[in-house]
Amino acid sequence: MIQVRPDHFISPLAYLEVGPNGKKFAAPSGIIQSLRCRYKSSPEIIYVVDDDVEDIFGHILQYLHSGDYSVLIPAADSSSHAACEDEIEIATQDLLPLKENYFASHEDIQVHSDNSIFLPHCGDGNHLCKHPKTLLVHARLYDFATRHGLDHLRNVSLNKLYWTLSEFPLDSEKADAIVELLRVANGIGTIYTLMIHYVSLHLKTFIRCSSFISFLEEDHHVSFHLFTLLCESL
Repeated sequence: MIQVRPDHFISPLAYLEVGPNGKKFAAPSGIIQSLRCRYKSSPEIIYVVDDDVEDIFGHILQYLHSGDYSVLIPAADSSSHAACEDEIEIATQDLLPLKENYFASHEDIQVHSDNSIFLPHCGDGNHLCKHPKTLLVHARLYDFATRHGLDHLRNVSLNKLYWTLSEFPLDSEKADAIVELLRVANGIGTIYTLMIHYVSLHLKTFIRCSSFISFLEEDHHVSFHLFTLLCESL
């Protein structure tokens, strides 16, 4: 876990240029020492973060300050929280009975084979949000943390993603958001495995989603992994 000392907050102010457009952020230089960024020669203390994460970098700074982060959804998007009850009922009825599925129940999934998910439930209304935008944020933060060696952020973001998926009100519209997350997760080992389990559990819902069918046609590896998981459950 990141260790933040009081002197980190009274250290000289540093500026970070993040992403391809060099979006500027400011933070005490002491709390950004754990980031893999390069120093830029300047009268000011300026570091450069080359990752394309300028839109989620505020969450990274929040984590560096406090050891945790929250994803807030704009009020304009609040209507997205409520899904069609009929669609949810159909999606629930369509669950496939898979063996050893990550989403079998909250009680069953406390520790995964790679010990990545082990934190307790973060609490209703605290960090859980049933808005599809939060899924991508958690996944991208996990990817950033993995590449920067921020092990605690890696575990926190994976835990939040798991619990958000567990509570996610899946319907045909939100299935498109899951397909987008599956695209992002491809190549990110643990999250990819998590998403394959999630999609396989809800496969009867996803096969009615045109974007999912198109994605399977583009990426045959996903089809193979889904087929393998289904065969193991026979």
